[in-house]
Amino acid sequence: MFGSSVLGLALIASPVSAAPQQIRYDSYADDGDMLYGGYFSELEGLGMNNCMAVVYSFEKEHFPLMPTGLKIFWAGEGAGVASEALMTIYIDWYEGEADADIMRAGMYSRLEQKTILITGVDLEGTWVDIDFERERMTFDFEPDVEGLQPITFGSVIVSACYDNRQTFPEIAMDTNGWMDEPPPVSDDDFIVGHETSKFRNLIQWNFRWDTLDTFLLEQFDFDGGGDFIMRLNIDAQYEVVDDAGVCTENEDWTVDSIQPAVATAGQSTKVLIRGDYNFPEGATVKLGSYDLADVSPNSDCGIQGRISKEIPAGTYDVVVSAPDGSERSLLGAITIEAAKKGGCTTVEQGPNPTHWWLSLMGLAVFVRRRD
Repeated sequence: MFGSSVLGLALIASPVSAAPQQIRYDSYADDGDMLYGGYFSELEGLGMNNCMAVVYSFEKEHFPLMPTGLKIFWAGEGAGVASEALMTIYIDWYEGEADADIMRAGMYSRLEQKTILITGVDLEGTWVDIDFERERMTFDFEPDVEGLQPITFGSVIVSACYDNRQTFPEIAMDTNGWMDEPPPVSDDDFIVGHETSKFRNLIQWNFRWDTLDTFLLEQFDFDGGGDFIMRLNIDAQYEVVDDAGVCTENEDWTVDSIQPAVATAGQSTKVLIRGDYNFPEGATVKLGSYDLADVSPNSDCGIQGRISKEIPAGTYDVVVSAPDGSERSLLGAITIEAAKKGGCTTVEQGPNPTHWWLSLMGLAVFVRRRD
């Protein structure tokens, strides 16, 4: 079965005519009643490349549709300072209702991905809205057809994956467990394991996809999880437009920002450099006199790279050079701080002293927030 799995209270109602809608499975009422915790243990290096994901299915009347954004509730901070994390958001598609088995088998198709910086998250939790148009994320369900074509069937999987080694922030969960799925629209039985929204909440841990529920039970012996507070915005009954904006080539390319703008010496930190136009193919990047490693100019106004562990603490200009000799600079755009000797926010540097006592609780490192 493809659709019918939007929960009874989970869909914001609106007319079926190219109208924005929100698909959600959580019951969070913006009242502080949520869970978050250290999914990633305090072992060095864990956190990087691990992902939190939700599978979204749609009603027949939603199609054709176009994803337009995400609304996610993040929680967690480090050493009393609001958290930030460089994440890559992956948007994938599957012909039926995807689940952990489908993800393990790699049976999905990639629609889009984008590296973004999540900032300002605290212990009380913070809503973050990711607008796909603003982030220059485009979707083309049928690349062989002219114009950006909408999705006409199947499910969408949205994954938020850590690009660097750190524990917080994390996507929070609601506290009422898993909601019952609506019955199939035909006379077919439920797909095994799809009777509740449990199958929709996935986590990739050490390159293996599992349901969040299975992961929490196996890693922490914790059975109090619930749906990730991550909601997908769509345009239902989407009409194709020919002039959808994309990032283009231009000799007046610019360098506008680098994210994150602060890193820690001795760590290999992934960064994203953005501009108004595509960067020249073969472009290189220096931080002061030091080369940025693993530079990869992409086709969407960005360059990804990695700060070498050998670059010492200091404030550096970001200089992007094209093969034709032209270059653009951002003066004093990134600061590399000396590694702190005390507790820090990253897994690599050790546990966060704010949360050391959580390991004494029967629920591993989970926290319940209630007003």
